[in-house]
Order: sequence, then C-alpha cells, then structure tokens
Amino acid sequence: MELRQGYGLTEGGPVCLFNRADRPNVRGTLGVPFPGVEVGIFTPSSADARADEAARALLRDGDVGEICVRGENVSPGYVRDGDAGLPHRGGWLCTGDAGRRNADGTITFTGVLKPMFTRNGFNIYPREIERVVCALPGVQRVEVVAVPEPVREHDIHLRITGSVSTDEVQRWCAERLSAYKQPSQVEVSPG
Repeated sequence: MELRQGYGLTEGGPVCLFNRADRPNVRGTLGVPFPGVEVGIFTPSSADARADEAARALLRDGDVGEICVRGENVSPGYVRDGDAGLPHRGGWLCTGDAGRRNADGTITFTGVLKPMFTRNGFNIYPREIERVVCALPGVQRVEVVAVPEPVREHDIHLRITGSVSTDEVQRWCAERLSAYKQPSQVEVSPG
C-alpha cells in the first residue's frame, strides 16, 4: 500500500480532503473532499469581515485562492472565545491555506495565506495573539513579531501602544493564551 496524502485541521477535523483508496492516488494533491464535507476555493479573506463578504467569490478550477470548508465536521467556534481561531464567512470555514481545484476534483495545496510561524513545533498565528491582547483595557494597538531563536525556533515579541504595564500584559496573556503562545518580550509605548 502506498502512502496517500490528506488534509485536515483542528477546526474542521479530523479530515477534510484525502486521496481515497478506491481511486487512483493523485500524488502532490490533498485529494478529494471527505464524504459530507464541501471544499471550495474562494478569493482570499481579509481581517475585515464586512469588506470581505462583498469581494469573496468561488473561483474556477485552476485558479489559486483560499481553501474553505463546510460540513458537520466544522466547529462553530471555541468554547471560551468563539471569535478566536479561524474566521467563518457565509457558512464556510476560511482555512488561511492557499490551493486550487484541479479538473479531476482534487485540491492542490499551494501555500499559506495566513501569517504564521512556529515555536517549539507549534503553529503561532500572530492575529490570534493580537486579538487577545487588544481586548486588554488600555491597549490601543499591538503587533506580534517572531524573533528567531535557535532552541525554540522563535520567541514572541509584543510591541504595544497604549496605557498598560508590561506586568499587566503578561498576566493577561497567562490567563488567556496557551503556554507556547506566551510572549517572551513585551515592549509598551505610550499612546
């Protein structure tokens, strides 16, 4: 039996696409949608959901766009913070991954649209951390910067504009973010 590729993500798990055993293996693709899962390639989403809705369109075969999925396997959000994580647009989960639908119905992964880096082998999405920190009263603006670090791959540096202390930010993050998402450095500038 040869190895077959598939595709899934936490919010749309366990599997969205796979190279089925009853069909020829199409190497280099993620395969076809899992039964009960719809997969569409849309114009990429942006951070501004309102502006985004009017501009989004389902793309033709061969066009590169954002891989979006919907079905019973898609989580409606997180228990404690439904807005954390990947966005939903018109019933579709926007994965932040780029791909194209091929004429045979398979999907080919072409890259990552969402800003991301790794730390200790875990994916870090700056936008998620920025959303959490922006909710702290007194924070006007926040930017997450990946700082290369040989042992952990990257450290997380926060640049904040506002009227908060470094200790307040660290406590806020400790209460709301997983350990691997904790900032190593916090820089605060008055707003």
